[in-house]
Amino acid sequence: MPCANSKSFAIVRGPSADSVKKRRALARSQILRVTAAYSPIPPGFYTSISQHLSRAFEAGAFLKDGPQKDDAPTTPLNPMTDPAAMDGMMAGMKTQMVMMVPQMIIMGWINFFFQGFVLSAFIIIPASFV
Repeated sequence: MPCANSKSFAIVRGPSADSVKKRRALARSQILRVTAAYSPIPPGFYTSISQHLSRAFEAGAFLKDGPQKDDAPTTPLNPMTDPAAMDGMMAGMKTQMVMMVPQMIIMGWINFFFQGFVLSAFIIIPASFV
């Protein structure tokens, strides 16, 4: 019998291949820049790779929406309009709710079994020992 809330636990798709390609290109450029002083790559190869990456970044080859135009407004996009962002936010909320249930159960057990412990501990210990 299917659960009534089966839509709330829908499978979230992974990033697209194009998105992964762009992220890997950014990671390669960061690694190349950070390890430049210790790189075993000959200087000629290093220069050609860094020039190729910088030209590609300037041309917007690795940007989602291409290079930003000068006359375009710089307002951030609304995450509520992007379905991928909504899925990410909902996934975070679902995991938080799922983790709250066991915590509430454990708090209930502690409240039931140890409800008079703190009060009795302060009454038993005389004030001279504190």
